Amino acid sequence: MDAGHLLAHLNALEPDLRADCVFRAGYADEVLGELRDRLAAWDGEDLPALFSAVSDGMVAYALARVVHSAPGFAPAAPSRAGSVEPTGAEEFERVIAGDLHVGGDVGMYNGEALIVLGDLHANAVSADETAHVIVAGTVTARSVWSEGNVLANDINAELVYGSYEAGTLGVSGTLRARLVVNNRHGFAAGSVEAGFVFDGDTGFLSPQDEQRLDELAVRVPQSVVVRDGEKGDQLVGRVDMGKLIRHVDAGGSPLA
Repeated sequence: MDAGHLLAHLNALEPDLRADCVFRAGYADEVLGELRDRLAAWDGEDLPALFSAVSDGMVAYALARVVHSAPGFAPAAPSRAGSVEPTGAEEFERVIAGDLHVGGDVGMYNGEALIVLGDLHANAVSADETAHVIVAGTVTARSVWSEGNVLANDINAELVYGSYEAGTLGVSGTLRARLVVNNRHGFAAGSVEAGFVFDGDTGFLSPQDEQRLDELAVRVPQSVVVRDGEKGDQLVGRVDMGKLIRHVDAGGSPLA
């Protein structure tokens, strides 16, 4: 697989990338232009070097989709790890060229990215406001928490939570979860299959958002609902999302 083959595949894939909900909102021209520049300059050998040259998470995700779907891409044998955290690598240098199975949690921070050219299986997946989790295939986890970029073809989880104004929770295909809570965070999904969804901004609540927040507080386990005068961790309405994530990661259900 060399730069010429990837450029040809990018041209063939361009209509799909332009139609992808993750890139549609003003990103497509910028992303495609940078991809062509990076591929034209690539030596055809060093995948981490190709990814580390990109400027942001959206370009890295588009590149992951191009490489993963390219004819001739031969994924490595599945990788296994107990947990995954930053290692001090360059921002987009950490590339797994196949499936990744993590017995515990994936937690990215300090401006680093984890890029998986395959599927990612973990107990919990999170990216803080500086970080990225980029998966060309499917993320399967009990919880997925995005403050930065969590970008994947599909997500299967019990709980999916987007928060903070940085980055995007982006799913090109289908997001499947029992509960989806997105508060003041970029959010795009081709389709959503969920038992309950709150997607709003608790700083600027519409009457409909207030009604959904009241319903959310009824639907979740009451042990994670904050009473008057109590403080919480990552509050969305009266729901302590930090406590809810810990409950789900330990095997509990996000919905009562």
